[in-house]
Amino acid sequence: MNSVSLAVSMLLVSNLAFSWFLGLDLCFDRASDRRRLIRYGVGLSSFLAVAAVAGWVGNRLFLDWLGLDVLQPLLFVLIIVGMVSLTHRITRAISVQWHREIAGDISAIAANSAVLGVVLIAVRSDYTAFESLVAGFFGGLGLMLAAALLGAVLRTLELEWIPEPMRGVPIALICAGLIAMAFLVFDPALLAAIR
Repeated sequence: MNSVSLAVSMLLVSNLAFSWFLGLDLCFDRASDRRRLIRYGVGLSSFLAVAAVAGWVGNRLFLDWLGLDVLQPLLFVLIIVGMVSLTHRITRAISVQWHREIAGDISAIAANSAVLGVVLIAVRSDYTAFESLVAGFFGGLGLMLAAALLGAVLRTLELEWIPEPMRGVPIALICAGLIAMAFLVFDPALLAAIR
């Protein structure tokens, strides 16, 4: 799979939020504030890209060599925790104020299910290191796109009358399901046309 088709796949066809149901906390928590969504989305995309490559390296250097594929989730969780700790240390060393501003976002990124999910997807799909980088970065951008779309729909629904039992999470889940159905228009035939 070439890089462009992989990018389109992770952005639209295999969107982490709508196809894999990963990272939905981003869609519900940060969809209302555009500036915060963009900051979190870019941070998540970068973190996903680095985590996917680190997971690929860890899998190739240790687990494939030892034949211990069953330990993939454990190794990937340890890699993610190490990356979060390293990110905290680096941001604190650069600027304490900047660290205070983004410390919550770094912790939220680490707890996001999409981080472990994209590492597992990249390794189990047998991507190369560069393909893992592309899959991680565009997977994060796909999550940001999903959150922006859902946020726009939910902001519009705030102006409409909705029955009391449907307000909040129920209508958000219904909207997410409808947007996911709309994303079905981007199918693998689109990828065949890109190749």
